[in-house]
Amino acid sequence: MLPIPGYIHAFFILITFAVFFWIIIGLMRSPNVTTQKSANVAGLMLLMWCIFQSTLSLNKWYIDRISEPPHLTFALAGPLVIFTLAMAIPFTRRVLDGLTLFHLTAVHIVRIPVEITLWLLFLQGQIPVSLTWAGFNFDVLIGLSAIVMTLLVWKQKVSTSLLLAWNFIGMIFLGIVVGTAIGAAPTSIQWRDFTQPNYAMIHFPFIWLPSFVVPVVLFSHILSIRMLLRKAPLTAQ
Repeated sequence: MLPIPGYIHAFFILITFAVFFWIIIGLMRSPNVTTQKSANVAGLMLLMWCIFQSTLSLNKWYIDRISEPPHLTFALAGPLVIFTLAMAIPFTRRVLDGLTLFHLTAVHIVRIPVEITLWLLFLQGQIPVSLTWAGFNFDVLIGLSAIVMTLLVWKQKVSTSLLLAWNFIGMIFLGIVVGTAIGAAPTSIQWRDFTQPNYAMIHFPFIWLPSFVVPVVLFSHILSIRMLLRKAPLTAQ
């Protein structure tokens, strides 16, 4: 991996911290008392997960082109398993259901600075163009529209059907990016972008993108869709 300017590292670390603190704020400001009381524990667990991923990355565990399945899949599969278990347990499911649609919608604004980071990484030769807005990554559109959707949710002037459609489209766009990122990563199953692979995502701090930021965005979509189908109120705060 070629040297990357420090400001790109710092910018992405700030993005990750912003997502982390937004989750904690969402838990603390929940109208659900159980969710509020779980904020500290949830924050500690998320922090430990990020530190764990950092340790793996800094020890070059993700730099593996031989293992099958690739080590990189653990960064995504781990959160998926944890989230599935959390939704299967009544207590943790109640905690997650305590998050408001306002917080779950606003978190997608982070996709704007994430896309800027990806563009900067492309310019440094650390990811392929396919992972940017010049390729197959349309996530910036979801990030920009999230500003409008968040305002509409806050003012309670958005229809359930529109918010549902927006969340489903957001998941589709995210799936395209994740599939492209996995296919372009220098692993045993790489099938695309061989001239400029997805080097950045297997290094610190960018490992936080597949292991933390992307799961948060995905689960926010899932929780929002679940709440909307259950006809949860659009209360913002």
